Amino acid sequence: GEEGGGSLYAEWAQLAEGESSLLQQLQASRADEAEAAEHTRRQHTMSLQLLHVRIKLQQAMAAAARWPAATQSPLWDATPELRLASSAASPPPPPRLLPRLASSPA
Repeated sequence: GEEGGGSLYAEWAQLAEGESSLLQQLQASRADEAEAAEHTRRQHTMSLQLLHVRIKLQQAMAAAARWPAATQSPLWDATPELRLASSAASPPPPPRLLPRLASSPA
């Protein structure tokens, strides 16, 4: 037997090489999964932060929606300062068009 021992050694070396390659693939896959998990964790954190901002702004947005418009509230005309602010905040009136003059023959 030395020939049988040599082929056994070659088979063992081939198996060891295959295991090494498999181990490298598993390590690379593990690193990729860790990176994807970190990315997902950061995305989840940002989504939660955005949700918290939305919740905090909700009260202000609801209050602003209930406040009457400057043109619809007698409150805005209560003092001269408020009348000035009201006129500055309201949109300008639409331009008036001059009536067309009938052209008379000369």
